Amino acid sequence: MPRLHKFVTDAEPVEMTSYMDGWKYADLNKYPDRVRIGAGRQYWRSDEDEPNNRESSYHIASAYSWLVGGNTFAQNGSGGGTVNLGSEKIKHSPYGFYQQEAHLATVAHQCLSMMPKSKSG
Repeated sequence: MPRLHKFVTDAEPVEMTSYMDGWKYADLNKYPDRVRIGAGRQYWRSDEDEPNNRESSYHIASAYSWLVGGNTFAQNGSGGGTVNLGSEKIKHSPYGFYQQEAHLATVAHQCLSMMPKSKSG
């Protein structure tokens, strides 16, 4: 039986934009999908907290405690060389939410394991 349950990802770095204009990455024709890998701060937010945008009361872990990966929220801002992803609209994959998240967490682990280790202790 073929291994059709695998999610294959080809990725390449995106080119830098002139003048640090992060809004160029919001062009869905040029960048239809984007994923996030990393090890940033982790928060949990309940449905009751969502209208007030509360999240800090549910802080789970500081940066670099967990490796994470997944599809991102829609772009809602840009400035000073940053791209802000934070609206409440998530673009779900046709492969399903859980399967994609699980695969990308594996990709994140593989990518981050290749990064140089910090010399500070």
